[in-house]
Amino acid sequence: AALVAHLLVSDLSGVIHEQSLGNPLFIAEIVNWVRRTYHINANELKTVLQTSDFLQKLVLSELENLPEAQREIVRAASVICSAGYGAEFRTGELQVLLSAETDPVTLSNHLRALIREHLIDLIEAGADARYAFQQSLVRDILYNSLPHEQRRELHLKVAQYLSMPLSVRRRA
Repeated sequence: AALVAHLLVSDLSGVIHEQSLGNPLFIAEIVNWVRRTYHINANELKTVLQTSDFLQKLVLSELENLPEAQREIVRAASVICSAGYGAEFRTGELQVLLSAETDPVTLSNHLRALIREHLIDLIEAGADARYAFQQSLVRDILYNSLPHEQRRELHLKVAQYLSMPLSVRRRA
């Protein structure tokens, strides 16, 4: 809210903060859009943000700047988190969904890069580290950007992996 108030002193700061979920990237992009649009009141802005695909396009355009392997990782993670298994994902679950050439060290390096990009957070370190998306909005946009058939295949793989006994999963 302070960033918006600094960039755009008006009654829009509360709406922009609410719609961006406090994400500085989204705040800056929304404020720039408002500046280009000129005079728009808080109710008009809220309606536009709720009915447009502005944030979806922003998230997906930022995703395109990432290496392909990192895009694959965050999309796979969005499936894990959207599958009703919780808001977090583990490296073991990701490994099951990724291509065979993604070894654990490479995966760990990509996950660290995604943390630096402020897409995910490390929740618990370890052999089967636990992560979560910083923004549920980003997770949901990534999930919805996957074709239905691909989501279904990934859900099946996650379900099969999670249905294995824990001792078997640790060896997988």
